[in-house]
Amino acid sequence: MLPIRRRPRLSVVVVAYKMPGQLHNTVRSLSARHQHGVEADDYEIIVVENRSDEPADADALRALTPNLRHVVRDEDGGSPAAAVNHGARLARGRYLAIMVDGARMVTPGCVRGIIDAAATTRRPVVSVPGYHLGDQLHQEAVLSGYSAEQEQRMLADLRWWEDGYRLFDRAVLSASCRDGYLRPIAESNCIALNRRHYFRLGGFDEAFVTSGGGFVNLDFYRRSVDDRGSRLLVLGGEGTFHQFHGGATTGAPGVDRDVLLAEMVAEYERIRGCIHAPPQRSPEIFGEVGEHAQPFWEHSRRRMQVGAES
Repeated sequence: MLPIRRRPRLSVVVVAYKMPGQLHNTVRSLSARHQHGVEADDYEIIVVENRSDEPADADALRALTPNLRHVVRDEDGGSPAAAVNHGARLARGRYLAIMVDGARMVTPGCVRGIIDAAATTRRPVVSVPGYHLGDQLHQEAVLSGYSAEQEQRMLADLRWWEDGYRLFDRAVLSASCRDGYLRPIAESNCIALNRRHYFRLGGFDEAFVTSGGGFVNLDFYRRSVDDRGSRLLVLGGEGTFHQFHGGATTGAPGVDRDVLLAEMVAEYERIRGCIHAPPQRSPEIFGEVGEHAQPFWEHSRRRMQVGAES
């Protein structure tokens, strides 16, 4: 007789395409060995990889943590929306965390923080602030010759696997929350909510078809936060850290970023009938802010004060 596995409390859906090395780091950061205060049975990791000529090593990913499922699917377009929805349909947890970019490493308290924050309210929207590894946003750093190889050497020097909070020491806030996470931000690359709430919202809108999904992640974040009865909880002491991989808007070779962004803006306006703006709801900060994250907490407080005075 097979052992009875209890239902996980949280399902983390990670979408990936042509990023084998970065995805390995992401899964390692999410692994039961790396995450604090949880066991493997508390959550599951569902990696949905769109097929490419640079696939991840599925066996190596599974060796990192026992609570991982790796699914490969064919995707004709360049949007991750369908892959996100596919992963959500496979999820068994009460809560669902969406990581639309598989190149995002997370700090060791993310899983525990999401579970605890979500349990405090009926309709939670739990948001983890975003960062870029290195000293500049990747779309700026690439102009100075920044590369994935350089970044991986930096990560090795940090020995992040010994203390995942060291990632804060070599990072900058993402453009979506450059003024800090206490003011309205545009998106989260790790957003969690009740699984039923996700499907009631319609999930990720597959009408977004521009490269990388355009504003699909921003759109879902806004719809989630603005939904009546939602409570926005931000894990100020945790983070998701973008690894350089030549993404659609962060350094893809041969891509005119200004042209692509204009296409994304136009697509959003066609679908929603308005210009995109971040949700204006003020967040509640949940959890502790440790030593490594403290400078970004102080930056967020200063920027919030400036906004209140202007």
